[in-house]
Amino acid sequence: FSLAPFPLLLLQFNLSSSKILLVALQIFLSLLAPAFCVHSAGVHDLRLAEEISLAPEKVLSLDQISPQQGTLQAFKFITPTKFIQKRLRTMAAVDDVTIQRFVAMLESKGIKAVVFDFDCTITIKHSSGRQRIEKMPSYLEDNISPVFHKLLPALLGASFKVGVATFADSYRAPAGYVAGEALVRQHFKHYFQDEFTAQVPVVAAYPENYQEEVHWRARGLSGPMPNSKEYHLRLLAQQFGLEAPQVALVDDDKNNILSAKQDRHPTVLVRARNGLMPSDLVEPQ
Repeated sequence: FSLAPFPLLLLQFNLSSSKILLVALQIFLSLLAPAFCVHSAGVHDLRLAEEISLAPEKVLSLDQISPQQGTLQAFKFITPTKFIQKRLRTMAAVDDVTIQRFVAMLESKGIKAVVFDFDCTITIKHSSGRQRIEKMPSYLEDNISPVFHKLLPALLGASFKVGVATFADSYRAPAGYVAGEALVRQHFKHYFQDEFTAQVPVVAAYPENYQEEVHWRARGLSGPMPNSKEYHLRLLAQQFGLEAPQVALVDDDKNNILSAKQDRHPTVLVRARNGLMPSDLVEPQ
């Protein structure tokens, strides 16, 4: 058996196996395949093939390596390596013309504000809503979509309002962790210094934390928080002084996209869930 015919090897882990075994497997495969990516279950194989111009038959996906039921914690151990992050940045390279064309298209649709999801839209790696303080430097390293890195200054320069709507939440975060809005702010400071921080409001709330009355009332709600970005978008639209059709949502979660559409928000789906990609810059639906 040879991996030579497969320029891209995708591993979809859904397991809680020995960490030593997984590390050994990752190293072994890195020697066999010219390029490989390690992803959590749910990554769209053909989508990634499309992003780097590979035919589907050139992508080998090893799914369900172990029959054991996996956990998010098990996957967090195998976060993307520097090699994989560089590969994703290459896939996401975007030119200024593409950015300006997208901004012009938003203007033509009467859109005046764009709200971005944080994890796997602005970023490449998922934060799980929080990060240990001592691990923040490694979390921040090479963890921004190159498309977003160029798009944010272009949007603000064209007088668009920009916001962040995230499920990352500081509520119940243990001591020693950076979570919620503070996590987003530190990420922005790392990549944009203080240039845009004050111009981008952040709404950070995980709906499951606000299902009991004492908690949703503390958020000023009249009932449990919807399991979507409905609350986030409504709050940001109010801050911007805009109506729903003027505020677009860019998100990698189909449930959030569907809910936003039902509330008349234009939407852009981040399909590969590895950060905003050039091919995601399509007309909002």
